[in-house]
Amino acid sequence: MGVAASLAPQRLTGLPVLQRLHPIACDLRNPYRLRRPQLNPVRFINRKTLERATIVGVVLQIAMVIAGHFIPWVAEHVFMFGGMMISATAGYLYAMDSGPGFGIAALGGAIAGGTCALIGIALSVIMRDVPEIVLVFGTVISTVTGAIGGLFGQMAANMRRMG
Repeated sequence: MGVAASLAPQRLTGLPVLQRLHPIACDLRNPYRLRRPQLNPVRFINRKTLERATIVGVVLQIAMVIAGHFIPWVAEHVFMFGGMMISATAGYLYAMDSGPGFGIAALGGAIAGGTCALIGIALSVIMRDVPEIVLVFGTVISTVTGAIGGLFGQMAANMRRMG
């Protein structure tokens, strides 16, 4: 039992050696599996700029919906493309002001564009100017155009930095 017992691997009690050596890299639920660092993109979003861009988009959407309620030509010819343009503008404004990088700019633009479109289309549905299904499709389409506006806003922010 002398030499052979001392050379045998010791049974660890408690936390594994890896977790003692590098506690941040270990998953607490399964200490033998290494945890990969995950970036949370929401941490990088500038909330103040996002709120401002969303408010601008919401005000423009509400103005368009009210105009479309009283002027049928606006409802027939402007709602779809006007709403998409407003969402793209909200995304552009977010990324132009914050300039966080293309991924975060697209995410912030999508949030700003989708939020303002959701509010505007919901108001239009409440006023019975459009059917309810437009709420789903219009919000999805406006979220995509908001993300595209965010990409263009990031390009503009990069150009502004260059001179």
